[in-house]
Amino acid sequence: MLVVTSEPRPGRAGTLSPGEYVDVRYIHAKHMVSHAIWIENWMRILRYLASNAGFVSDQLLTDIGQATANGSTLGAIERDFQPHDIVLVRTAVFMLLHKGRLKANALRVQPLGPAFMLKGLLA
Repeated sequence: MLVVTSEPRPGRAGTLSPGEYVDVRYIHAKHMVSHAIWIENWMRILRYLASNAGFVSDQLLTDIGQATANGSTLGAIERDFQPHDIVLVRTAVFMLLHKGRLKANALRVQPLGPAFMLKGLLA
């Protein structure tokens, strides 16, 4: 677990509670600036996962995984999977990213958008 603080503190804070094996570390807020795009992208992704993941079919996940095997953009996937609901298609893409079945090298440096490149990792 990371605790972001506005004042410097020692790196390690110990464990979350006795008997727990969750390491707690302090991070100064200024160290998070270089990760701003990555954090913002995951904040956007997590909204989709929390709200819509239960509505995505296994078949849609499989189909999108296959469609991205040679690489594709987020916009192309959304276009190619019409008439599926665009929100569910986007959620499926984000689920595959979260599960490590899609690769997105630009996730840390490029804001999510239609030109965002994705590459499927066939299991």
